[in-house]
Order: sequence, then structure tokens, then C-alpha cells
Amino acid sequence: MDRKELDTAKWADVDQTQDTDHFVGYLDKVSDIEAVQAYKRRTYNLMKIEEGHCVLDIGCGAGDDVLKLAEMVGSSGRAVGVDNSEAMISEAQKRAATLNLAAEFRVGDIYDLDEEDNSFDSCRADRIFQHLSDPQRALAEMVRVTRPGGRVVIFDVDWETLAIDAPDVAVTRKIVNMVCDDTINGWAGRQLFRYCKQTGLEDLVVVPEPTIFFGYALIEHLLQLSIIAETLQNAGELSASQVTNWLNALKQSDEIGQFFCSVTSYSVCGRKSG
Repeated sequence: MDRKELDTAKWADVDQTQDTDHFVGYLDKVSDIEAVQAYKRRTYNLMKIEEGHCVLDIGCGAGDDVLKLAEMVGSSGRAVGVDNSEAMISEAQKRAATLNLAAEFRVGDIYDLDEEDNSFDSCRADRIFQHLSDPQRALAEMVRVTRPGGRVVIFDVDWETLAIDAPDVAVTRKIVNMVCDDTINGWAGRQLFRYCKQTGLEDLVVVPEPTIFFGYALIEHLLQLSIIAETLQNAGELSASQVTNWLNALKQSDEIGQFFCSVTSYSVCGRKSG
């Protein structure tokens, strides 16, 4: 199974992959990164959550963010997680089962949410828009279910900002460009501001969120750089020696503590008018 089949297009329909454990594990691996935990906390703060609020997390995955939100709204509030994957919702319900939190999970379609207009004090989507073919329509649904004066928060990656310190500039450019182009919407991060403007959200706040990786093993696990390089080799865009030398250079820099990789994401928050 190649990277594109497993990790990009299939995120839009996890249940069809027959490998849902991979996706749950991937989310857990990402969530263990301290920089990821930090940006998630900042998105919660942008939501201006108060005790008793009703909040919605779109594309909730295994539900860990919803559980955090449920702690913030307290027993008098509601934290609802929606995902189009039955496997993800099942995992989220398992994780919530032993906790006494006001957390709810259900299968749903981001393009057609089964929620009333103006139902939530705030709505959030985290790393979802890069997987959407019609992000503007999805955002319109998020705005619809948010009450007037409520906040909508979106976080996503701009994959063309991926930077890897490697000696062969030409090979590096080919590989990082493929990471971006192999995603349904690799420019999602830079487009969030425009989406929010076009949807009529007000008082927009944009927060750049750089993530830095100092170890090769983690970035290989997350991005599968060796598979990308092999794919480019099979397509005739890189030679076998270029691929071998490039990967060896990364491993060698890692061994001496000099490996460096970063990517920039953006959080955008807007207030629904009214």
C-alpha cells in the first residue's frame, strides 16, 4: 500500500481502508508531540469557552479533543464530536466510556451536519480542511450551526512550507513538493483566512503555528519520506543513487543530532455576525 493510498485520499473515508487502526495510531502519535498539544490549547482559547457552553468539534477522530473541551464546558455544557468514520466514533466512545464528562459522539457529514441552526457557542475543525474537496461548503456548515456572536476556529497545515535541511537542494524540493501535491488540499493553511472572509466571519484572528522536528524517525513515520522518494524514483524523476544519498544524509544528520525539519500551520478564528 503506497503513501497516497493510505495516508492522503483515504483520510476522507477511513472506514473504507480496512486499516482503521493505522489512522487511530497516527492521530495518537501526532497528539503526543508537545508542539501539537500546545497549538490545540491555543485553539481552545480562541473558542472563548465558558462553563455551560455547547461546543462542536468537526472531524473529531478518536475524540481526545472533545474530551478536553468537555472538561472546559463542565457538566452544565455539551461537547459534541462529529466524524464521518464509524470506526473513529466507536474509538472515541470507548475512550469516553469511563469518564463522567458531557461528551457526545456521532457519525456525521461535514457538508451536511445534522444540527440545528445556531446550536453551538463555538465550532472547531483541526487538520480537516486539507482533506476536503469543497472546504468553503464545509465552513459554511460550521458557520450555520454556530450561534450569532459565537466563534469558529479552524486549524490546518500549509504543506508547501515544509522545510527539511538536506544537502541536495534539488532532490529536497522534489520530495517536499510531492508531500504538498499528494494531499487533497496541500495549501489549506494559507487559504483559511480567505475562506473565513468569504463566509462572512468577522474579527478574524490568524495565528501562525510552526512545528519543528529534531528527529528523523518521527518525521519518517509521519510523512513516509522514504516511500515518497521511492515513488519519485519509480516515476523516473529521481535516480536510485539520488534517493539513497538523500535518505542516508538525513539519517547521518540525525545520528549526530543535526536533523532539522519544520512545517507551518495556521489557526484562524472568526466571530459569526449578529
